[in-house]
Amino acid sequence: MLKLRYLLKQVRELKKLYKFLIPLAFILFLTTAAPDERPNICGVNIGSSRKEAVSVLGEPDRARFSSCETEVWSYNTGALNYTQVYFFQDKMVGFYTDASVWEWEGISTGISREELEKFCSFQEEIIYRGAQKYLLDQKKVLGYAPACTQNGLLIEFHFDGDRLAGVFAVSRYAAERLRFNRGIAPEMHQIYAEQVHGRVNALRTRYGLPELQWCELLAEAAEKHSREMAVYGYFDHISPVSGMGLYERISALGAHFIAASENIAVNHPDGIFAVSGWLNSPEHRKNILNPDWTHTGIGVFDKCYTQIFAVNTPQAALSRLQCSEPILISDSAAQY
Repeated sequence: MLKLRYLLKQVRELKKLYKFLIPLAFILFLTTAAPDERPNICGVNIGSSRKEAVSVLGEPDRARFSSCETEVWSYNTGALNYTQVYFFQDKMVGFYTDASVWEWEGISTGISREELEKFCSFQEEIIYRGAQKYLLDQKKVLGYAPACTQNGLLIEFHFDGDRLAGVFAVSRYAAERLRFNRGIAPEMHQIYAEQVHGRVNALRTRYGLPELQWCELLAEAAEKHSREMAVYGYFDHISPVSGMGLYERISALGAHFIAASENIAVNHPDGIFAVSGWLNSPEHRKNILNPDWTHTGIGVFDKCYTQIFAVNTPQAALSRLQCSEPILISDSAAQY
């Protein structure tokens, strides 16, 4: 009996050690791997220290801490618009960017899919811990955000049609922490909403359009709709619970706009992925790149995303927006 208790104690101690050694192993790998084998942003390699990152990239516009022990830095202005940098235990473990400031083996933003396929082979399925599937074999998902693994990193390519629009490059351990805490860490919902806002505004800037101003009332309406869809298990612009559509929902909160529309999505691993889905769907793309929209609000809850677009300028209302309706979607959301 004493031997059994001793063995059980040893097993518990080994489990604790295992949890410590796994992240340490990733940090050591990122620190010692050859720099030219890792994607970098402005010359800052994955595996660099926080101090090294600040010296080149500058202080972020926003920094968030999540319960999965990952620090998320966001850059929404200048040459880095839009960029997120991820840190774990003082080491840079990855980044996402829409900007043309990253580099990896000659690949850059704007490259065609055909050219990209000469550099890497996309994977249909990536598995963590032998069970959790990161990316399933679906033509739609593989079409706008194919991924590959190389040198211990997950590298995900986000397309705008046939051209590379952004890249998500992180250690596979960091990807697991960032992508598999949905519904557990509420602050991740806020981070995902900020990802949507940052990406949409970066895309609008790329196309010479004005950025959308954040509206708290629209964000509240969007969050409530995402929450209701998640809780009651439906996916629609019209609530089967209250019977309200978009205009009733935002008016009930005191948000009065001349015209409004919305994009909704479900089952995306984060806001980066959700925007890529919308960007490659014609009707959703129209909302993202509509020059007349002036305001937005985004709400994320569990696996549901809602972005509301609105305008309060009378001149714009006299255009096509006067007759616009909320964009209805049926199968544009990637199913995991």
